[in-house]
Amino acid sequence: MIVTGAALSRSSIVERYRRNRGRSRALFDLVSDEAYYRRPIAWRHPIAFYEGHLPAFAFNTLAKRALGRPSIDARFETLFARGIDPDESATPVEMTWPARKDVLSFADEVDRQLIDLMEHADCADAVFTVLEHEAMHQETLLYMWHRLPFADKKRPRSYTVSVAGGASGTEWIDVPGASRRWERIRSRSRSAGITSSHDARPRSRTSRSSATTPRTGGSSSSWTPAATGRSSGGRRKIGDG
Repeated sequence: MIVTGAALSRSSIVERYRRNRGRSRALFDLVSDEAYYRRPIAWRHPIAFYEGHLPAFAFNTLAKRALGRPSIDARFETLFARGIDPDESATPVEMTWPARKDVLSFADEVDRQLIDLMEHADCADAVFTVLEHEAMHQETLLYMWHRLPFADKKRPRSYTVSVAGGASGTEWIDVPGASRRWERIRSRSRSAGITSSHDARPRSRTSRSSATTPRTGGSSSSWTPAATGRSSGGRRKIGDG
């Protein structure tokens, strides 16, 4: 049993590790072969670094430091253990990164050994460091992917376009006290000297069942509370996303 705060079985830890690794692989699979060695953000390493960094960090932390196990590939464990960001005071140095197939081969062996350790060794603290580290990177990697040109990203293998069904419907729901709250907000804004054309123009009356809100006289494109999803009539429209 691995214990931290609450008891968790070894099988649940292994399951979480496998899920993390599968999610990371899916993220890197979104990147085109051409973009794999690029830097979507100038002061970051190329994408190739991060796919090697995740297993290298995990192995260095859990197997080598926590349990004193021997290296799998000392070169990769050092190459991918460097800081996740280059030294900002230095000019980025171009270098030759390993082929992706070699990075994946290293990662597969790391996974095999670490899963065995999670199933049999006493390594609770290191395990959770590894799990949290990978999940953190999955979020920050998406910021890098966002900076990639669309052509450098591939459609997920399991992705299918759904064209069945029609547009979602809409309905009005009552929001108790919405009218009074909106008037209080407007009153405080006016007291603070914050006004808008909406306050300056005459407003028509409306009923609670109306699908529109009081508009500023004139164009229907004028700003109204409905633009924020609110209705001064105490109703809110849902279903349009």
